[in-house]
Amino acid sequence: MEFRILGPVQLWANDGKQIDLGSRKERYVLAILLWERGRPVPASTLIDRVWGDDLPDSVQASLYSYVSRLRGRIREANGNTKDRGLRPSSSSGSYELDADSDEVDFRLFLQLGERARTAAATGDPHRAVALFRDAERLWRGAPLADLSGPWVEHVRTRLETERLTMSIDRLDAELSVGRHAALVGELSDLAVEHPLNEEPTRLLMLALNGSGRTSDALAVYRRFERHLRDAPG
Repeated sequence: MEFRILGPVQLWANDGKQIDLGSRKERYVLAILLWERGRPVPASTLIDRVWGDDLPDSVQASLYSYVSRLRGRIREANGNTKDRGLRPSSSSGSYELDADSDEVDFRLFLQLGERARTAAATGDPHRAVALFRDAERLWRGAPLADLSGPWVEHVRTRLETERLTMSIDRLDAELSVGRHAALVGELSDLAVEHPLNEEPTRLLMLALNGSGRTSDALAVYRRFERHLRDAPG
């Protein structure tokens, strides 16, 4: 089975069928348990993140109902195997999700990134680029795209920051194998999107210099200096 949060929250069965995850709050509970995979999550933490200050009178019963339905959906996705899934933790009043890391898209994304960085550090940039691209293909949109709230914004920011870092690392590896001219367009877009981040600008200057466009590289540097000078604070 496959759990996805790099885009809308989704659950896919072993046979390739997408499992209906019900209401927004039910998907929210699943997202939290996926983020905390392998760690018991107290019911109080789930309630605080999902409902915030807008607590219904029957919040404990509602949470129990969502968890019960999620158990059934995970069993369905896993071919009704009962030895894995969502279960009460050994800690009283907590829940824990049992799933392999390669069944959860954002964890696989992070693992592929680490493997790619190891390949780059050990002198295999071609393999590093391939692994970085495998990681990037897991993205289907903004993380937790169908959810909102303070916890969601926190998780989304962390994952998007990691994605930017991984994109920069992948582009750096591609430059190391001589793909200067081919990367100018992508790096130009990235530098415009993140005008105060020096890494896209640095790589864009390298790509332009490597393509024989020294004057354009100097123009990019001047633009970056201007952004820094005009930035508030």
